[in-house]
Amino acid sequence: MKRNALHQVVRLRRVVLDEAIQDFAECLRKETEAGQTLRTIEAAIAREVDKAGDLDGSDAMVEAFGTWFRRARDDLQTATTGFEQAQADTARARAVMSAARSALEAAESLNSNRQAEANRIEEHHQQNRLDDLAQRRR
Repeated sequence: MKRNALHQVVRLRRVVLDEAIQDFAECLRKETEAGQTLRTIEAAIAREVDKAGDLDGSDAMVEAFGTWFRRARDDLQTATTGFEQAQADTARARAVMSAARSALEAAESLNSNRQAEANRIEEHHQQNRLDDLAQRRR
């Protein structure tokens, strides 16, 4: 692979890594939101259970709680599923980001090695030219 082509690969790998980092950040944001939604629903359920457990409450309050709790339980299940999906998406994005970082590091290493080899060859050629000049002068 020519040096210019390898530079292109490194640049492309950087773009891919930048996109993977952005995707990971977005997944983390969504996971945080989903976790907050889940905690909000759990806190509401805990509050309402405490209220419903009050011995001074009326039968109407207990019935209202039962109706509300069925909806809250569905909301809790939806929020739990959403949070678990967000966690899975974050894990996937983390893996993609890690792979992109590794690919960039590999391309950079190859580029560096090729550049070092090219420099070594050029230095060797220069030394040969100097040696030839020195022999001609004798």
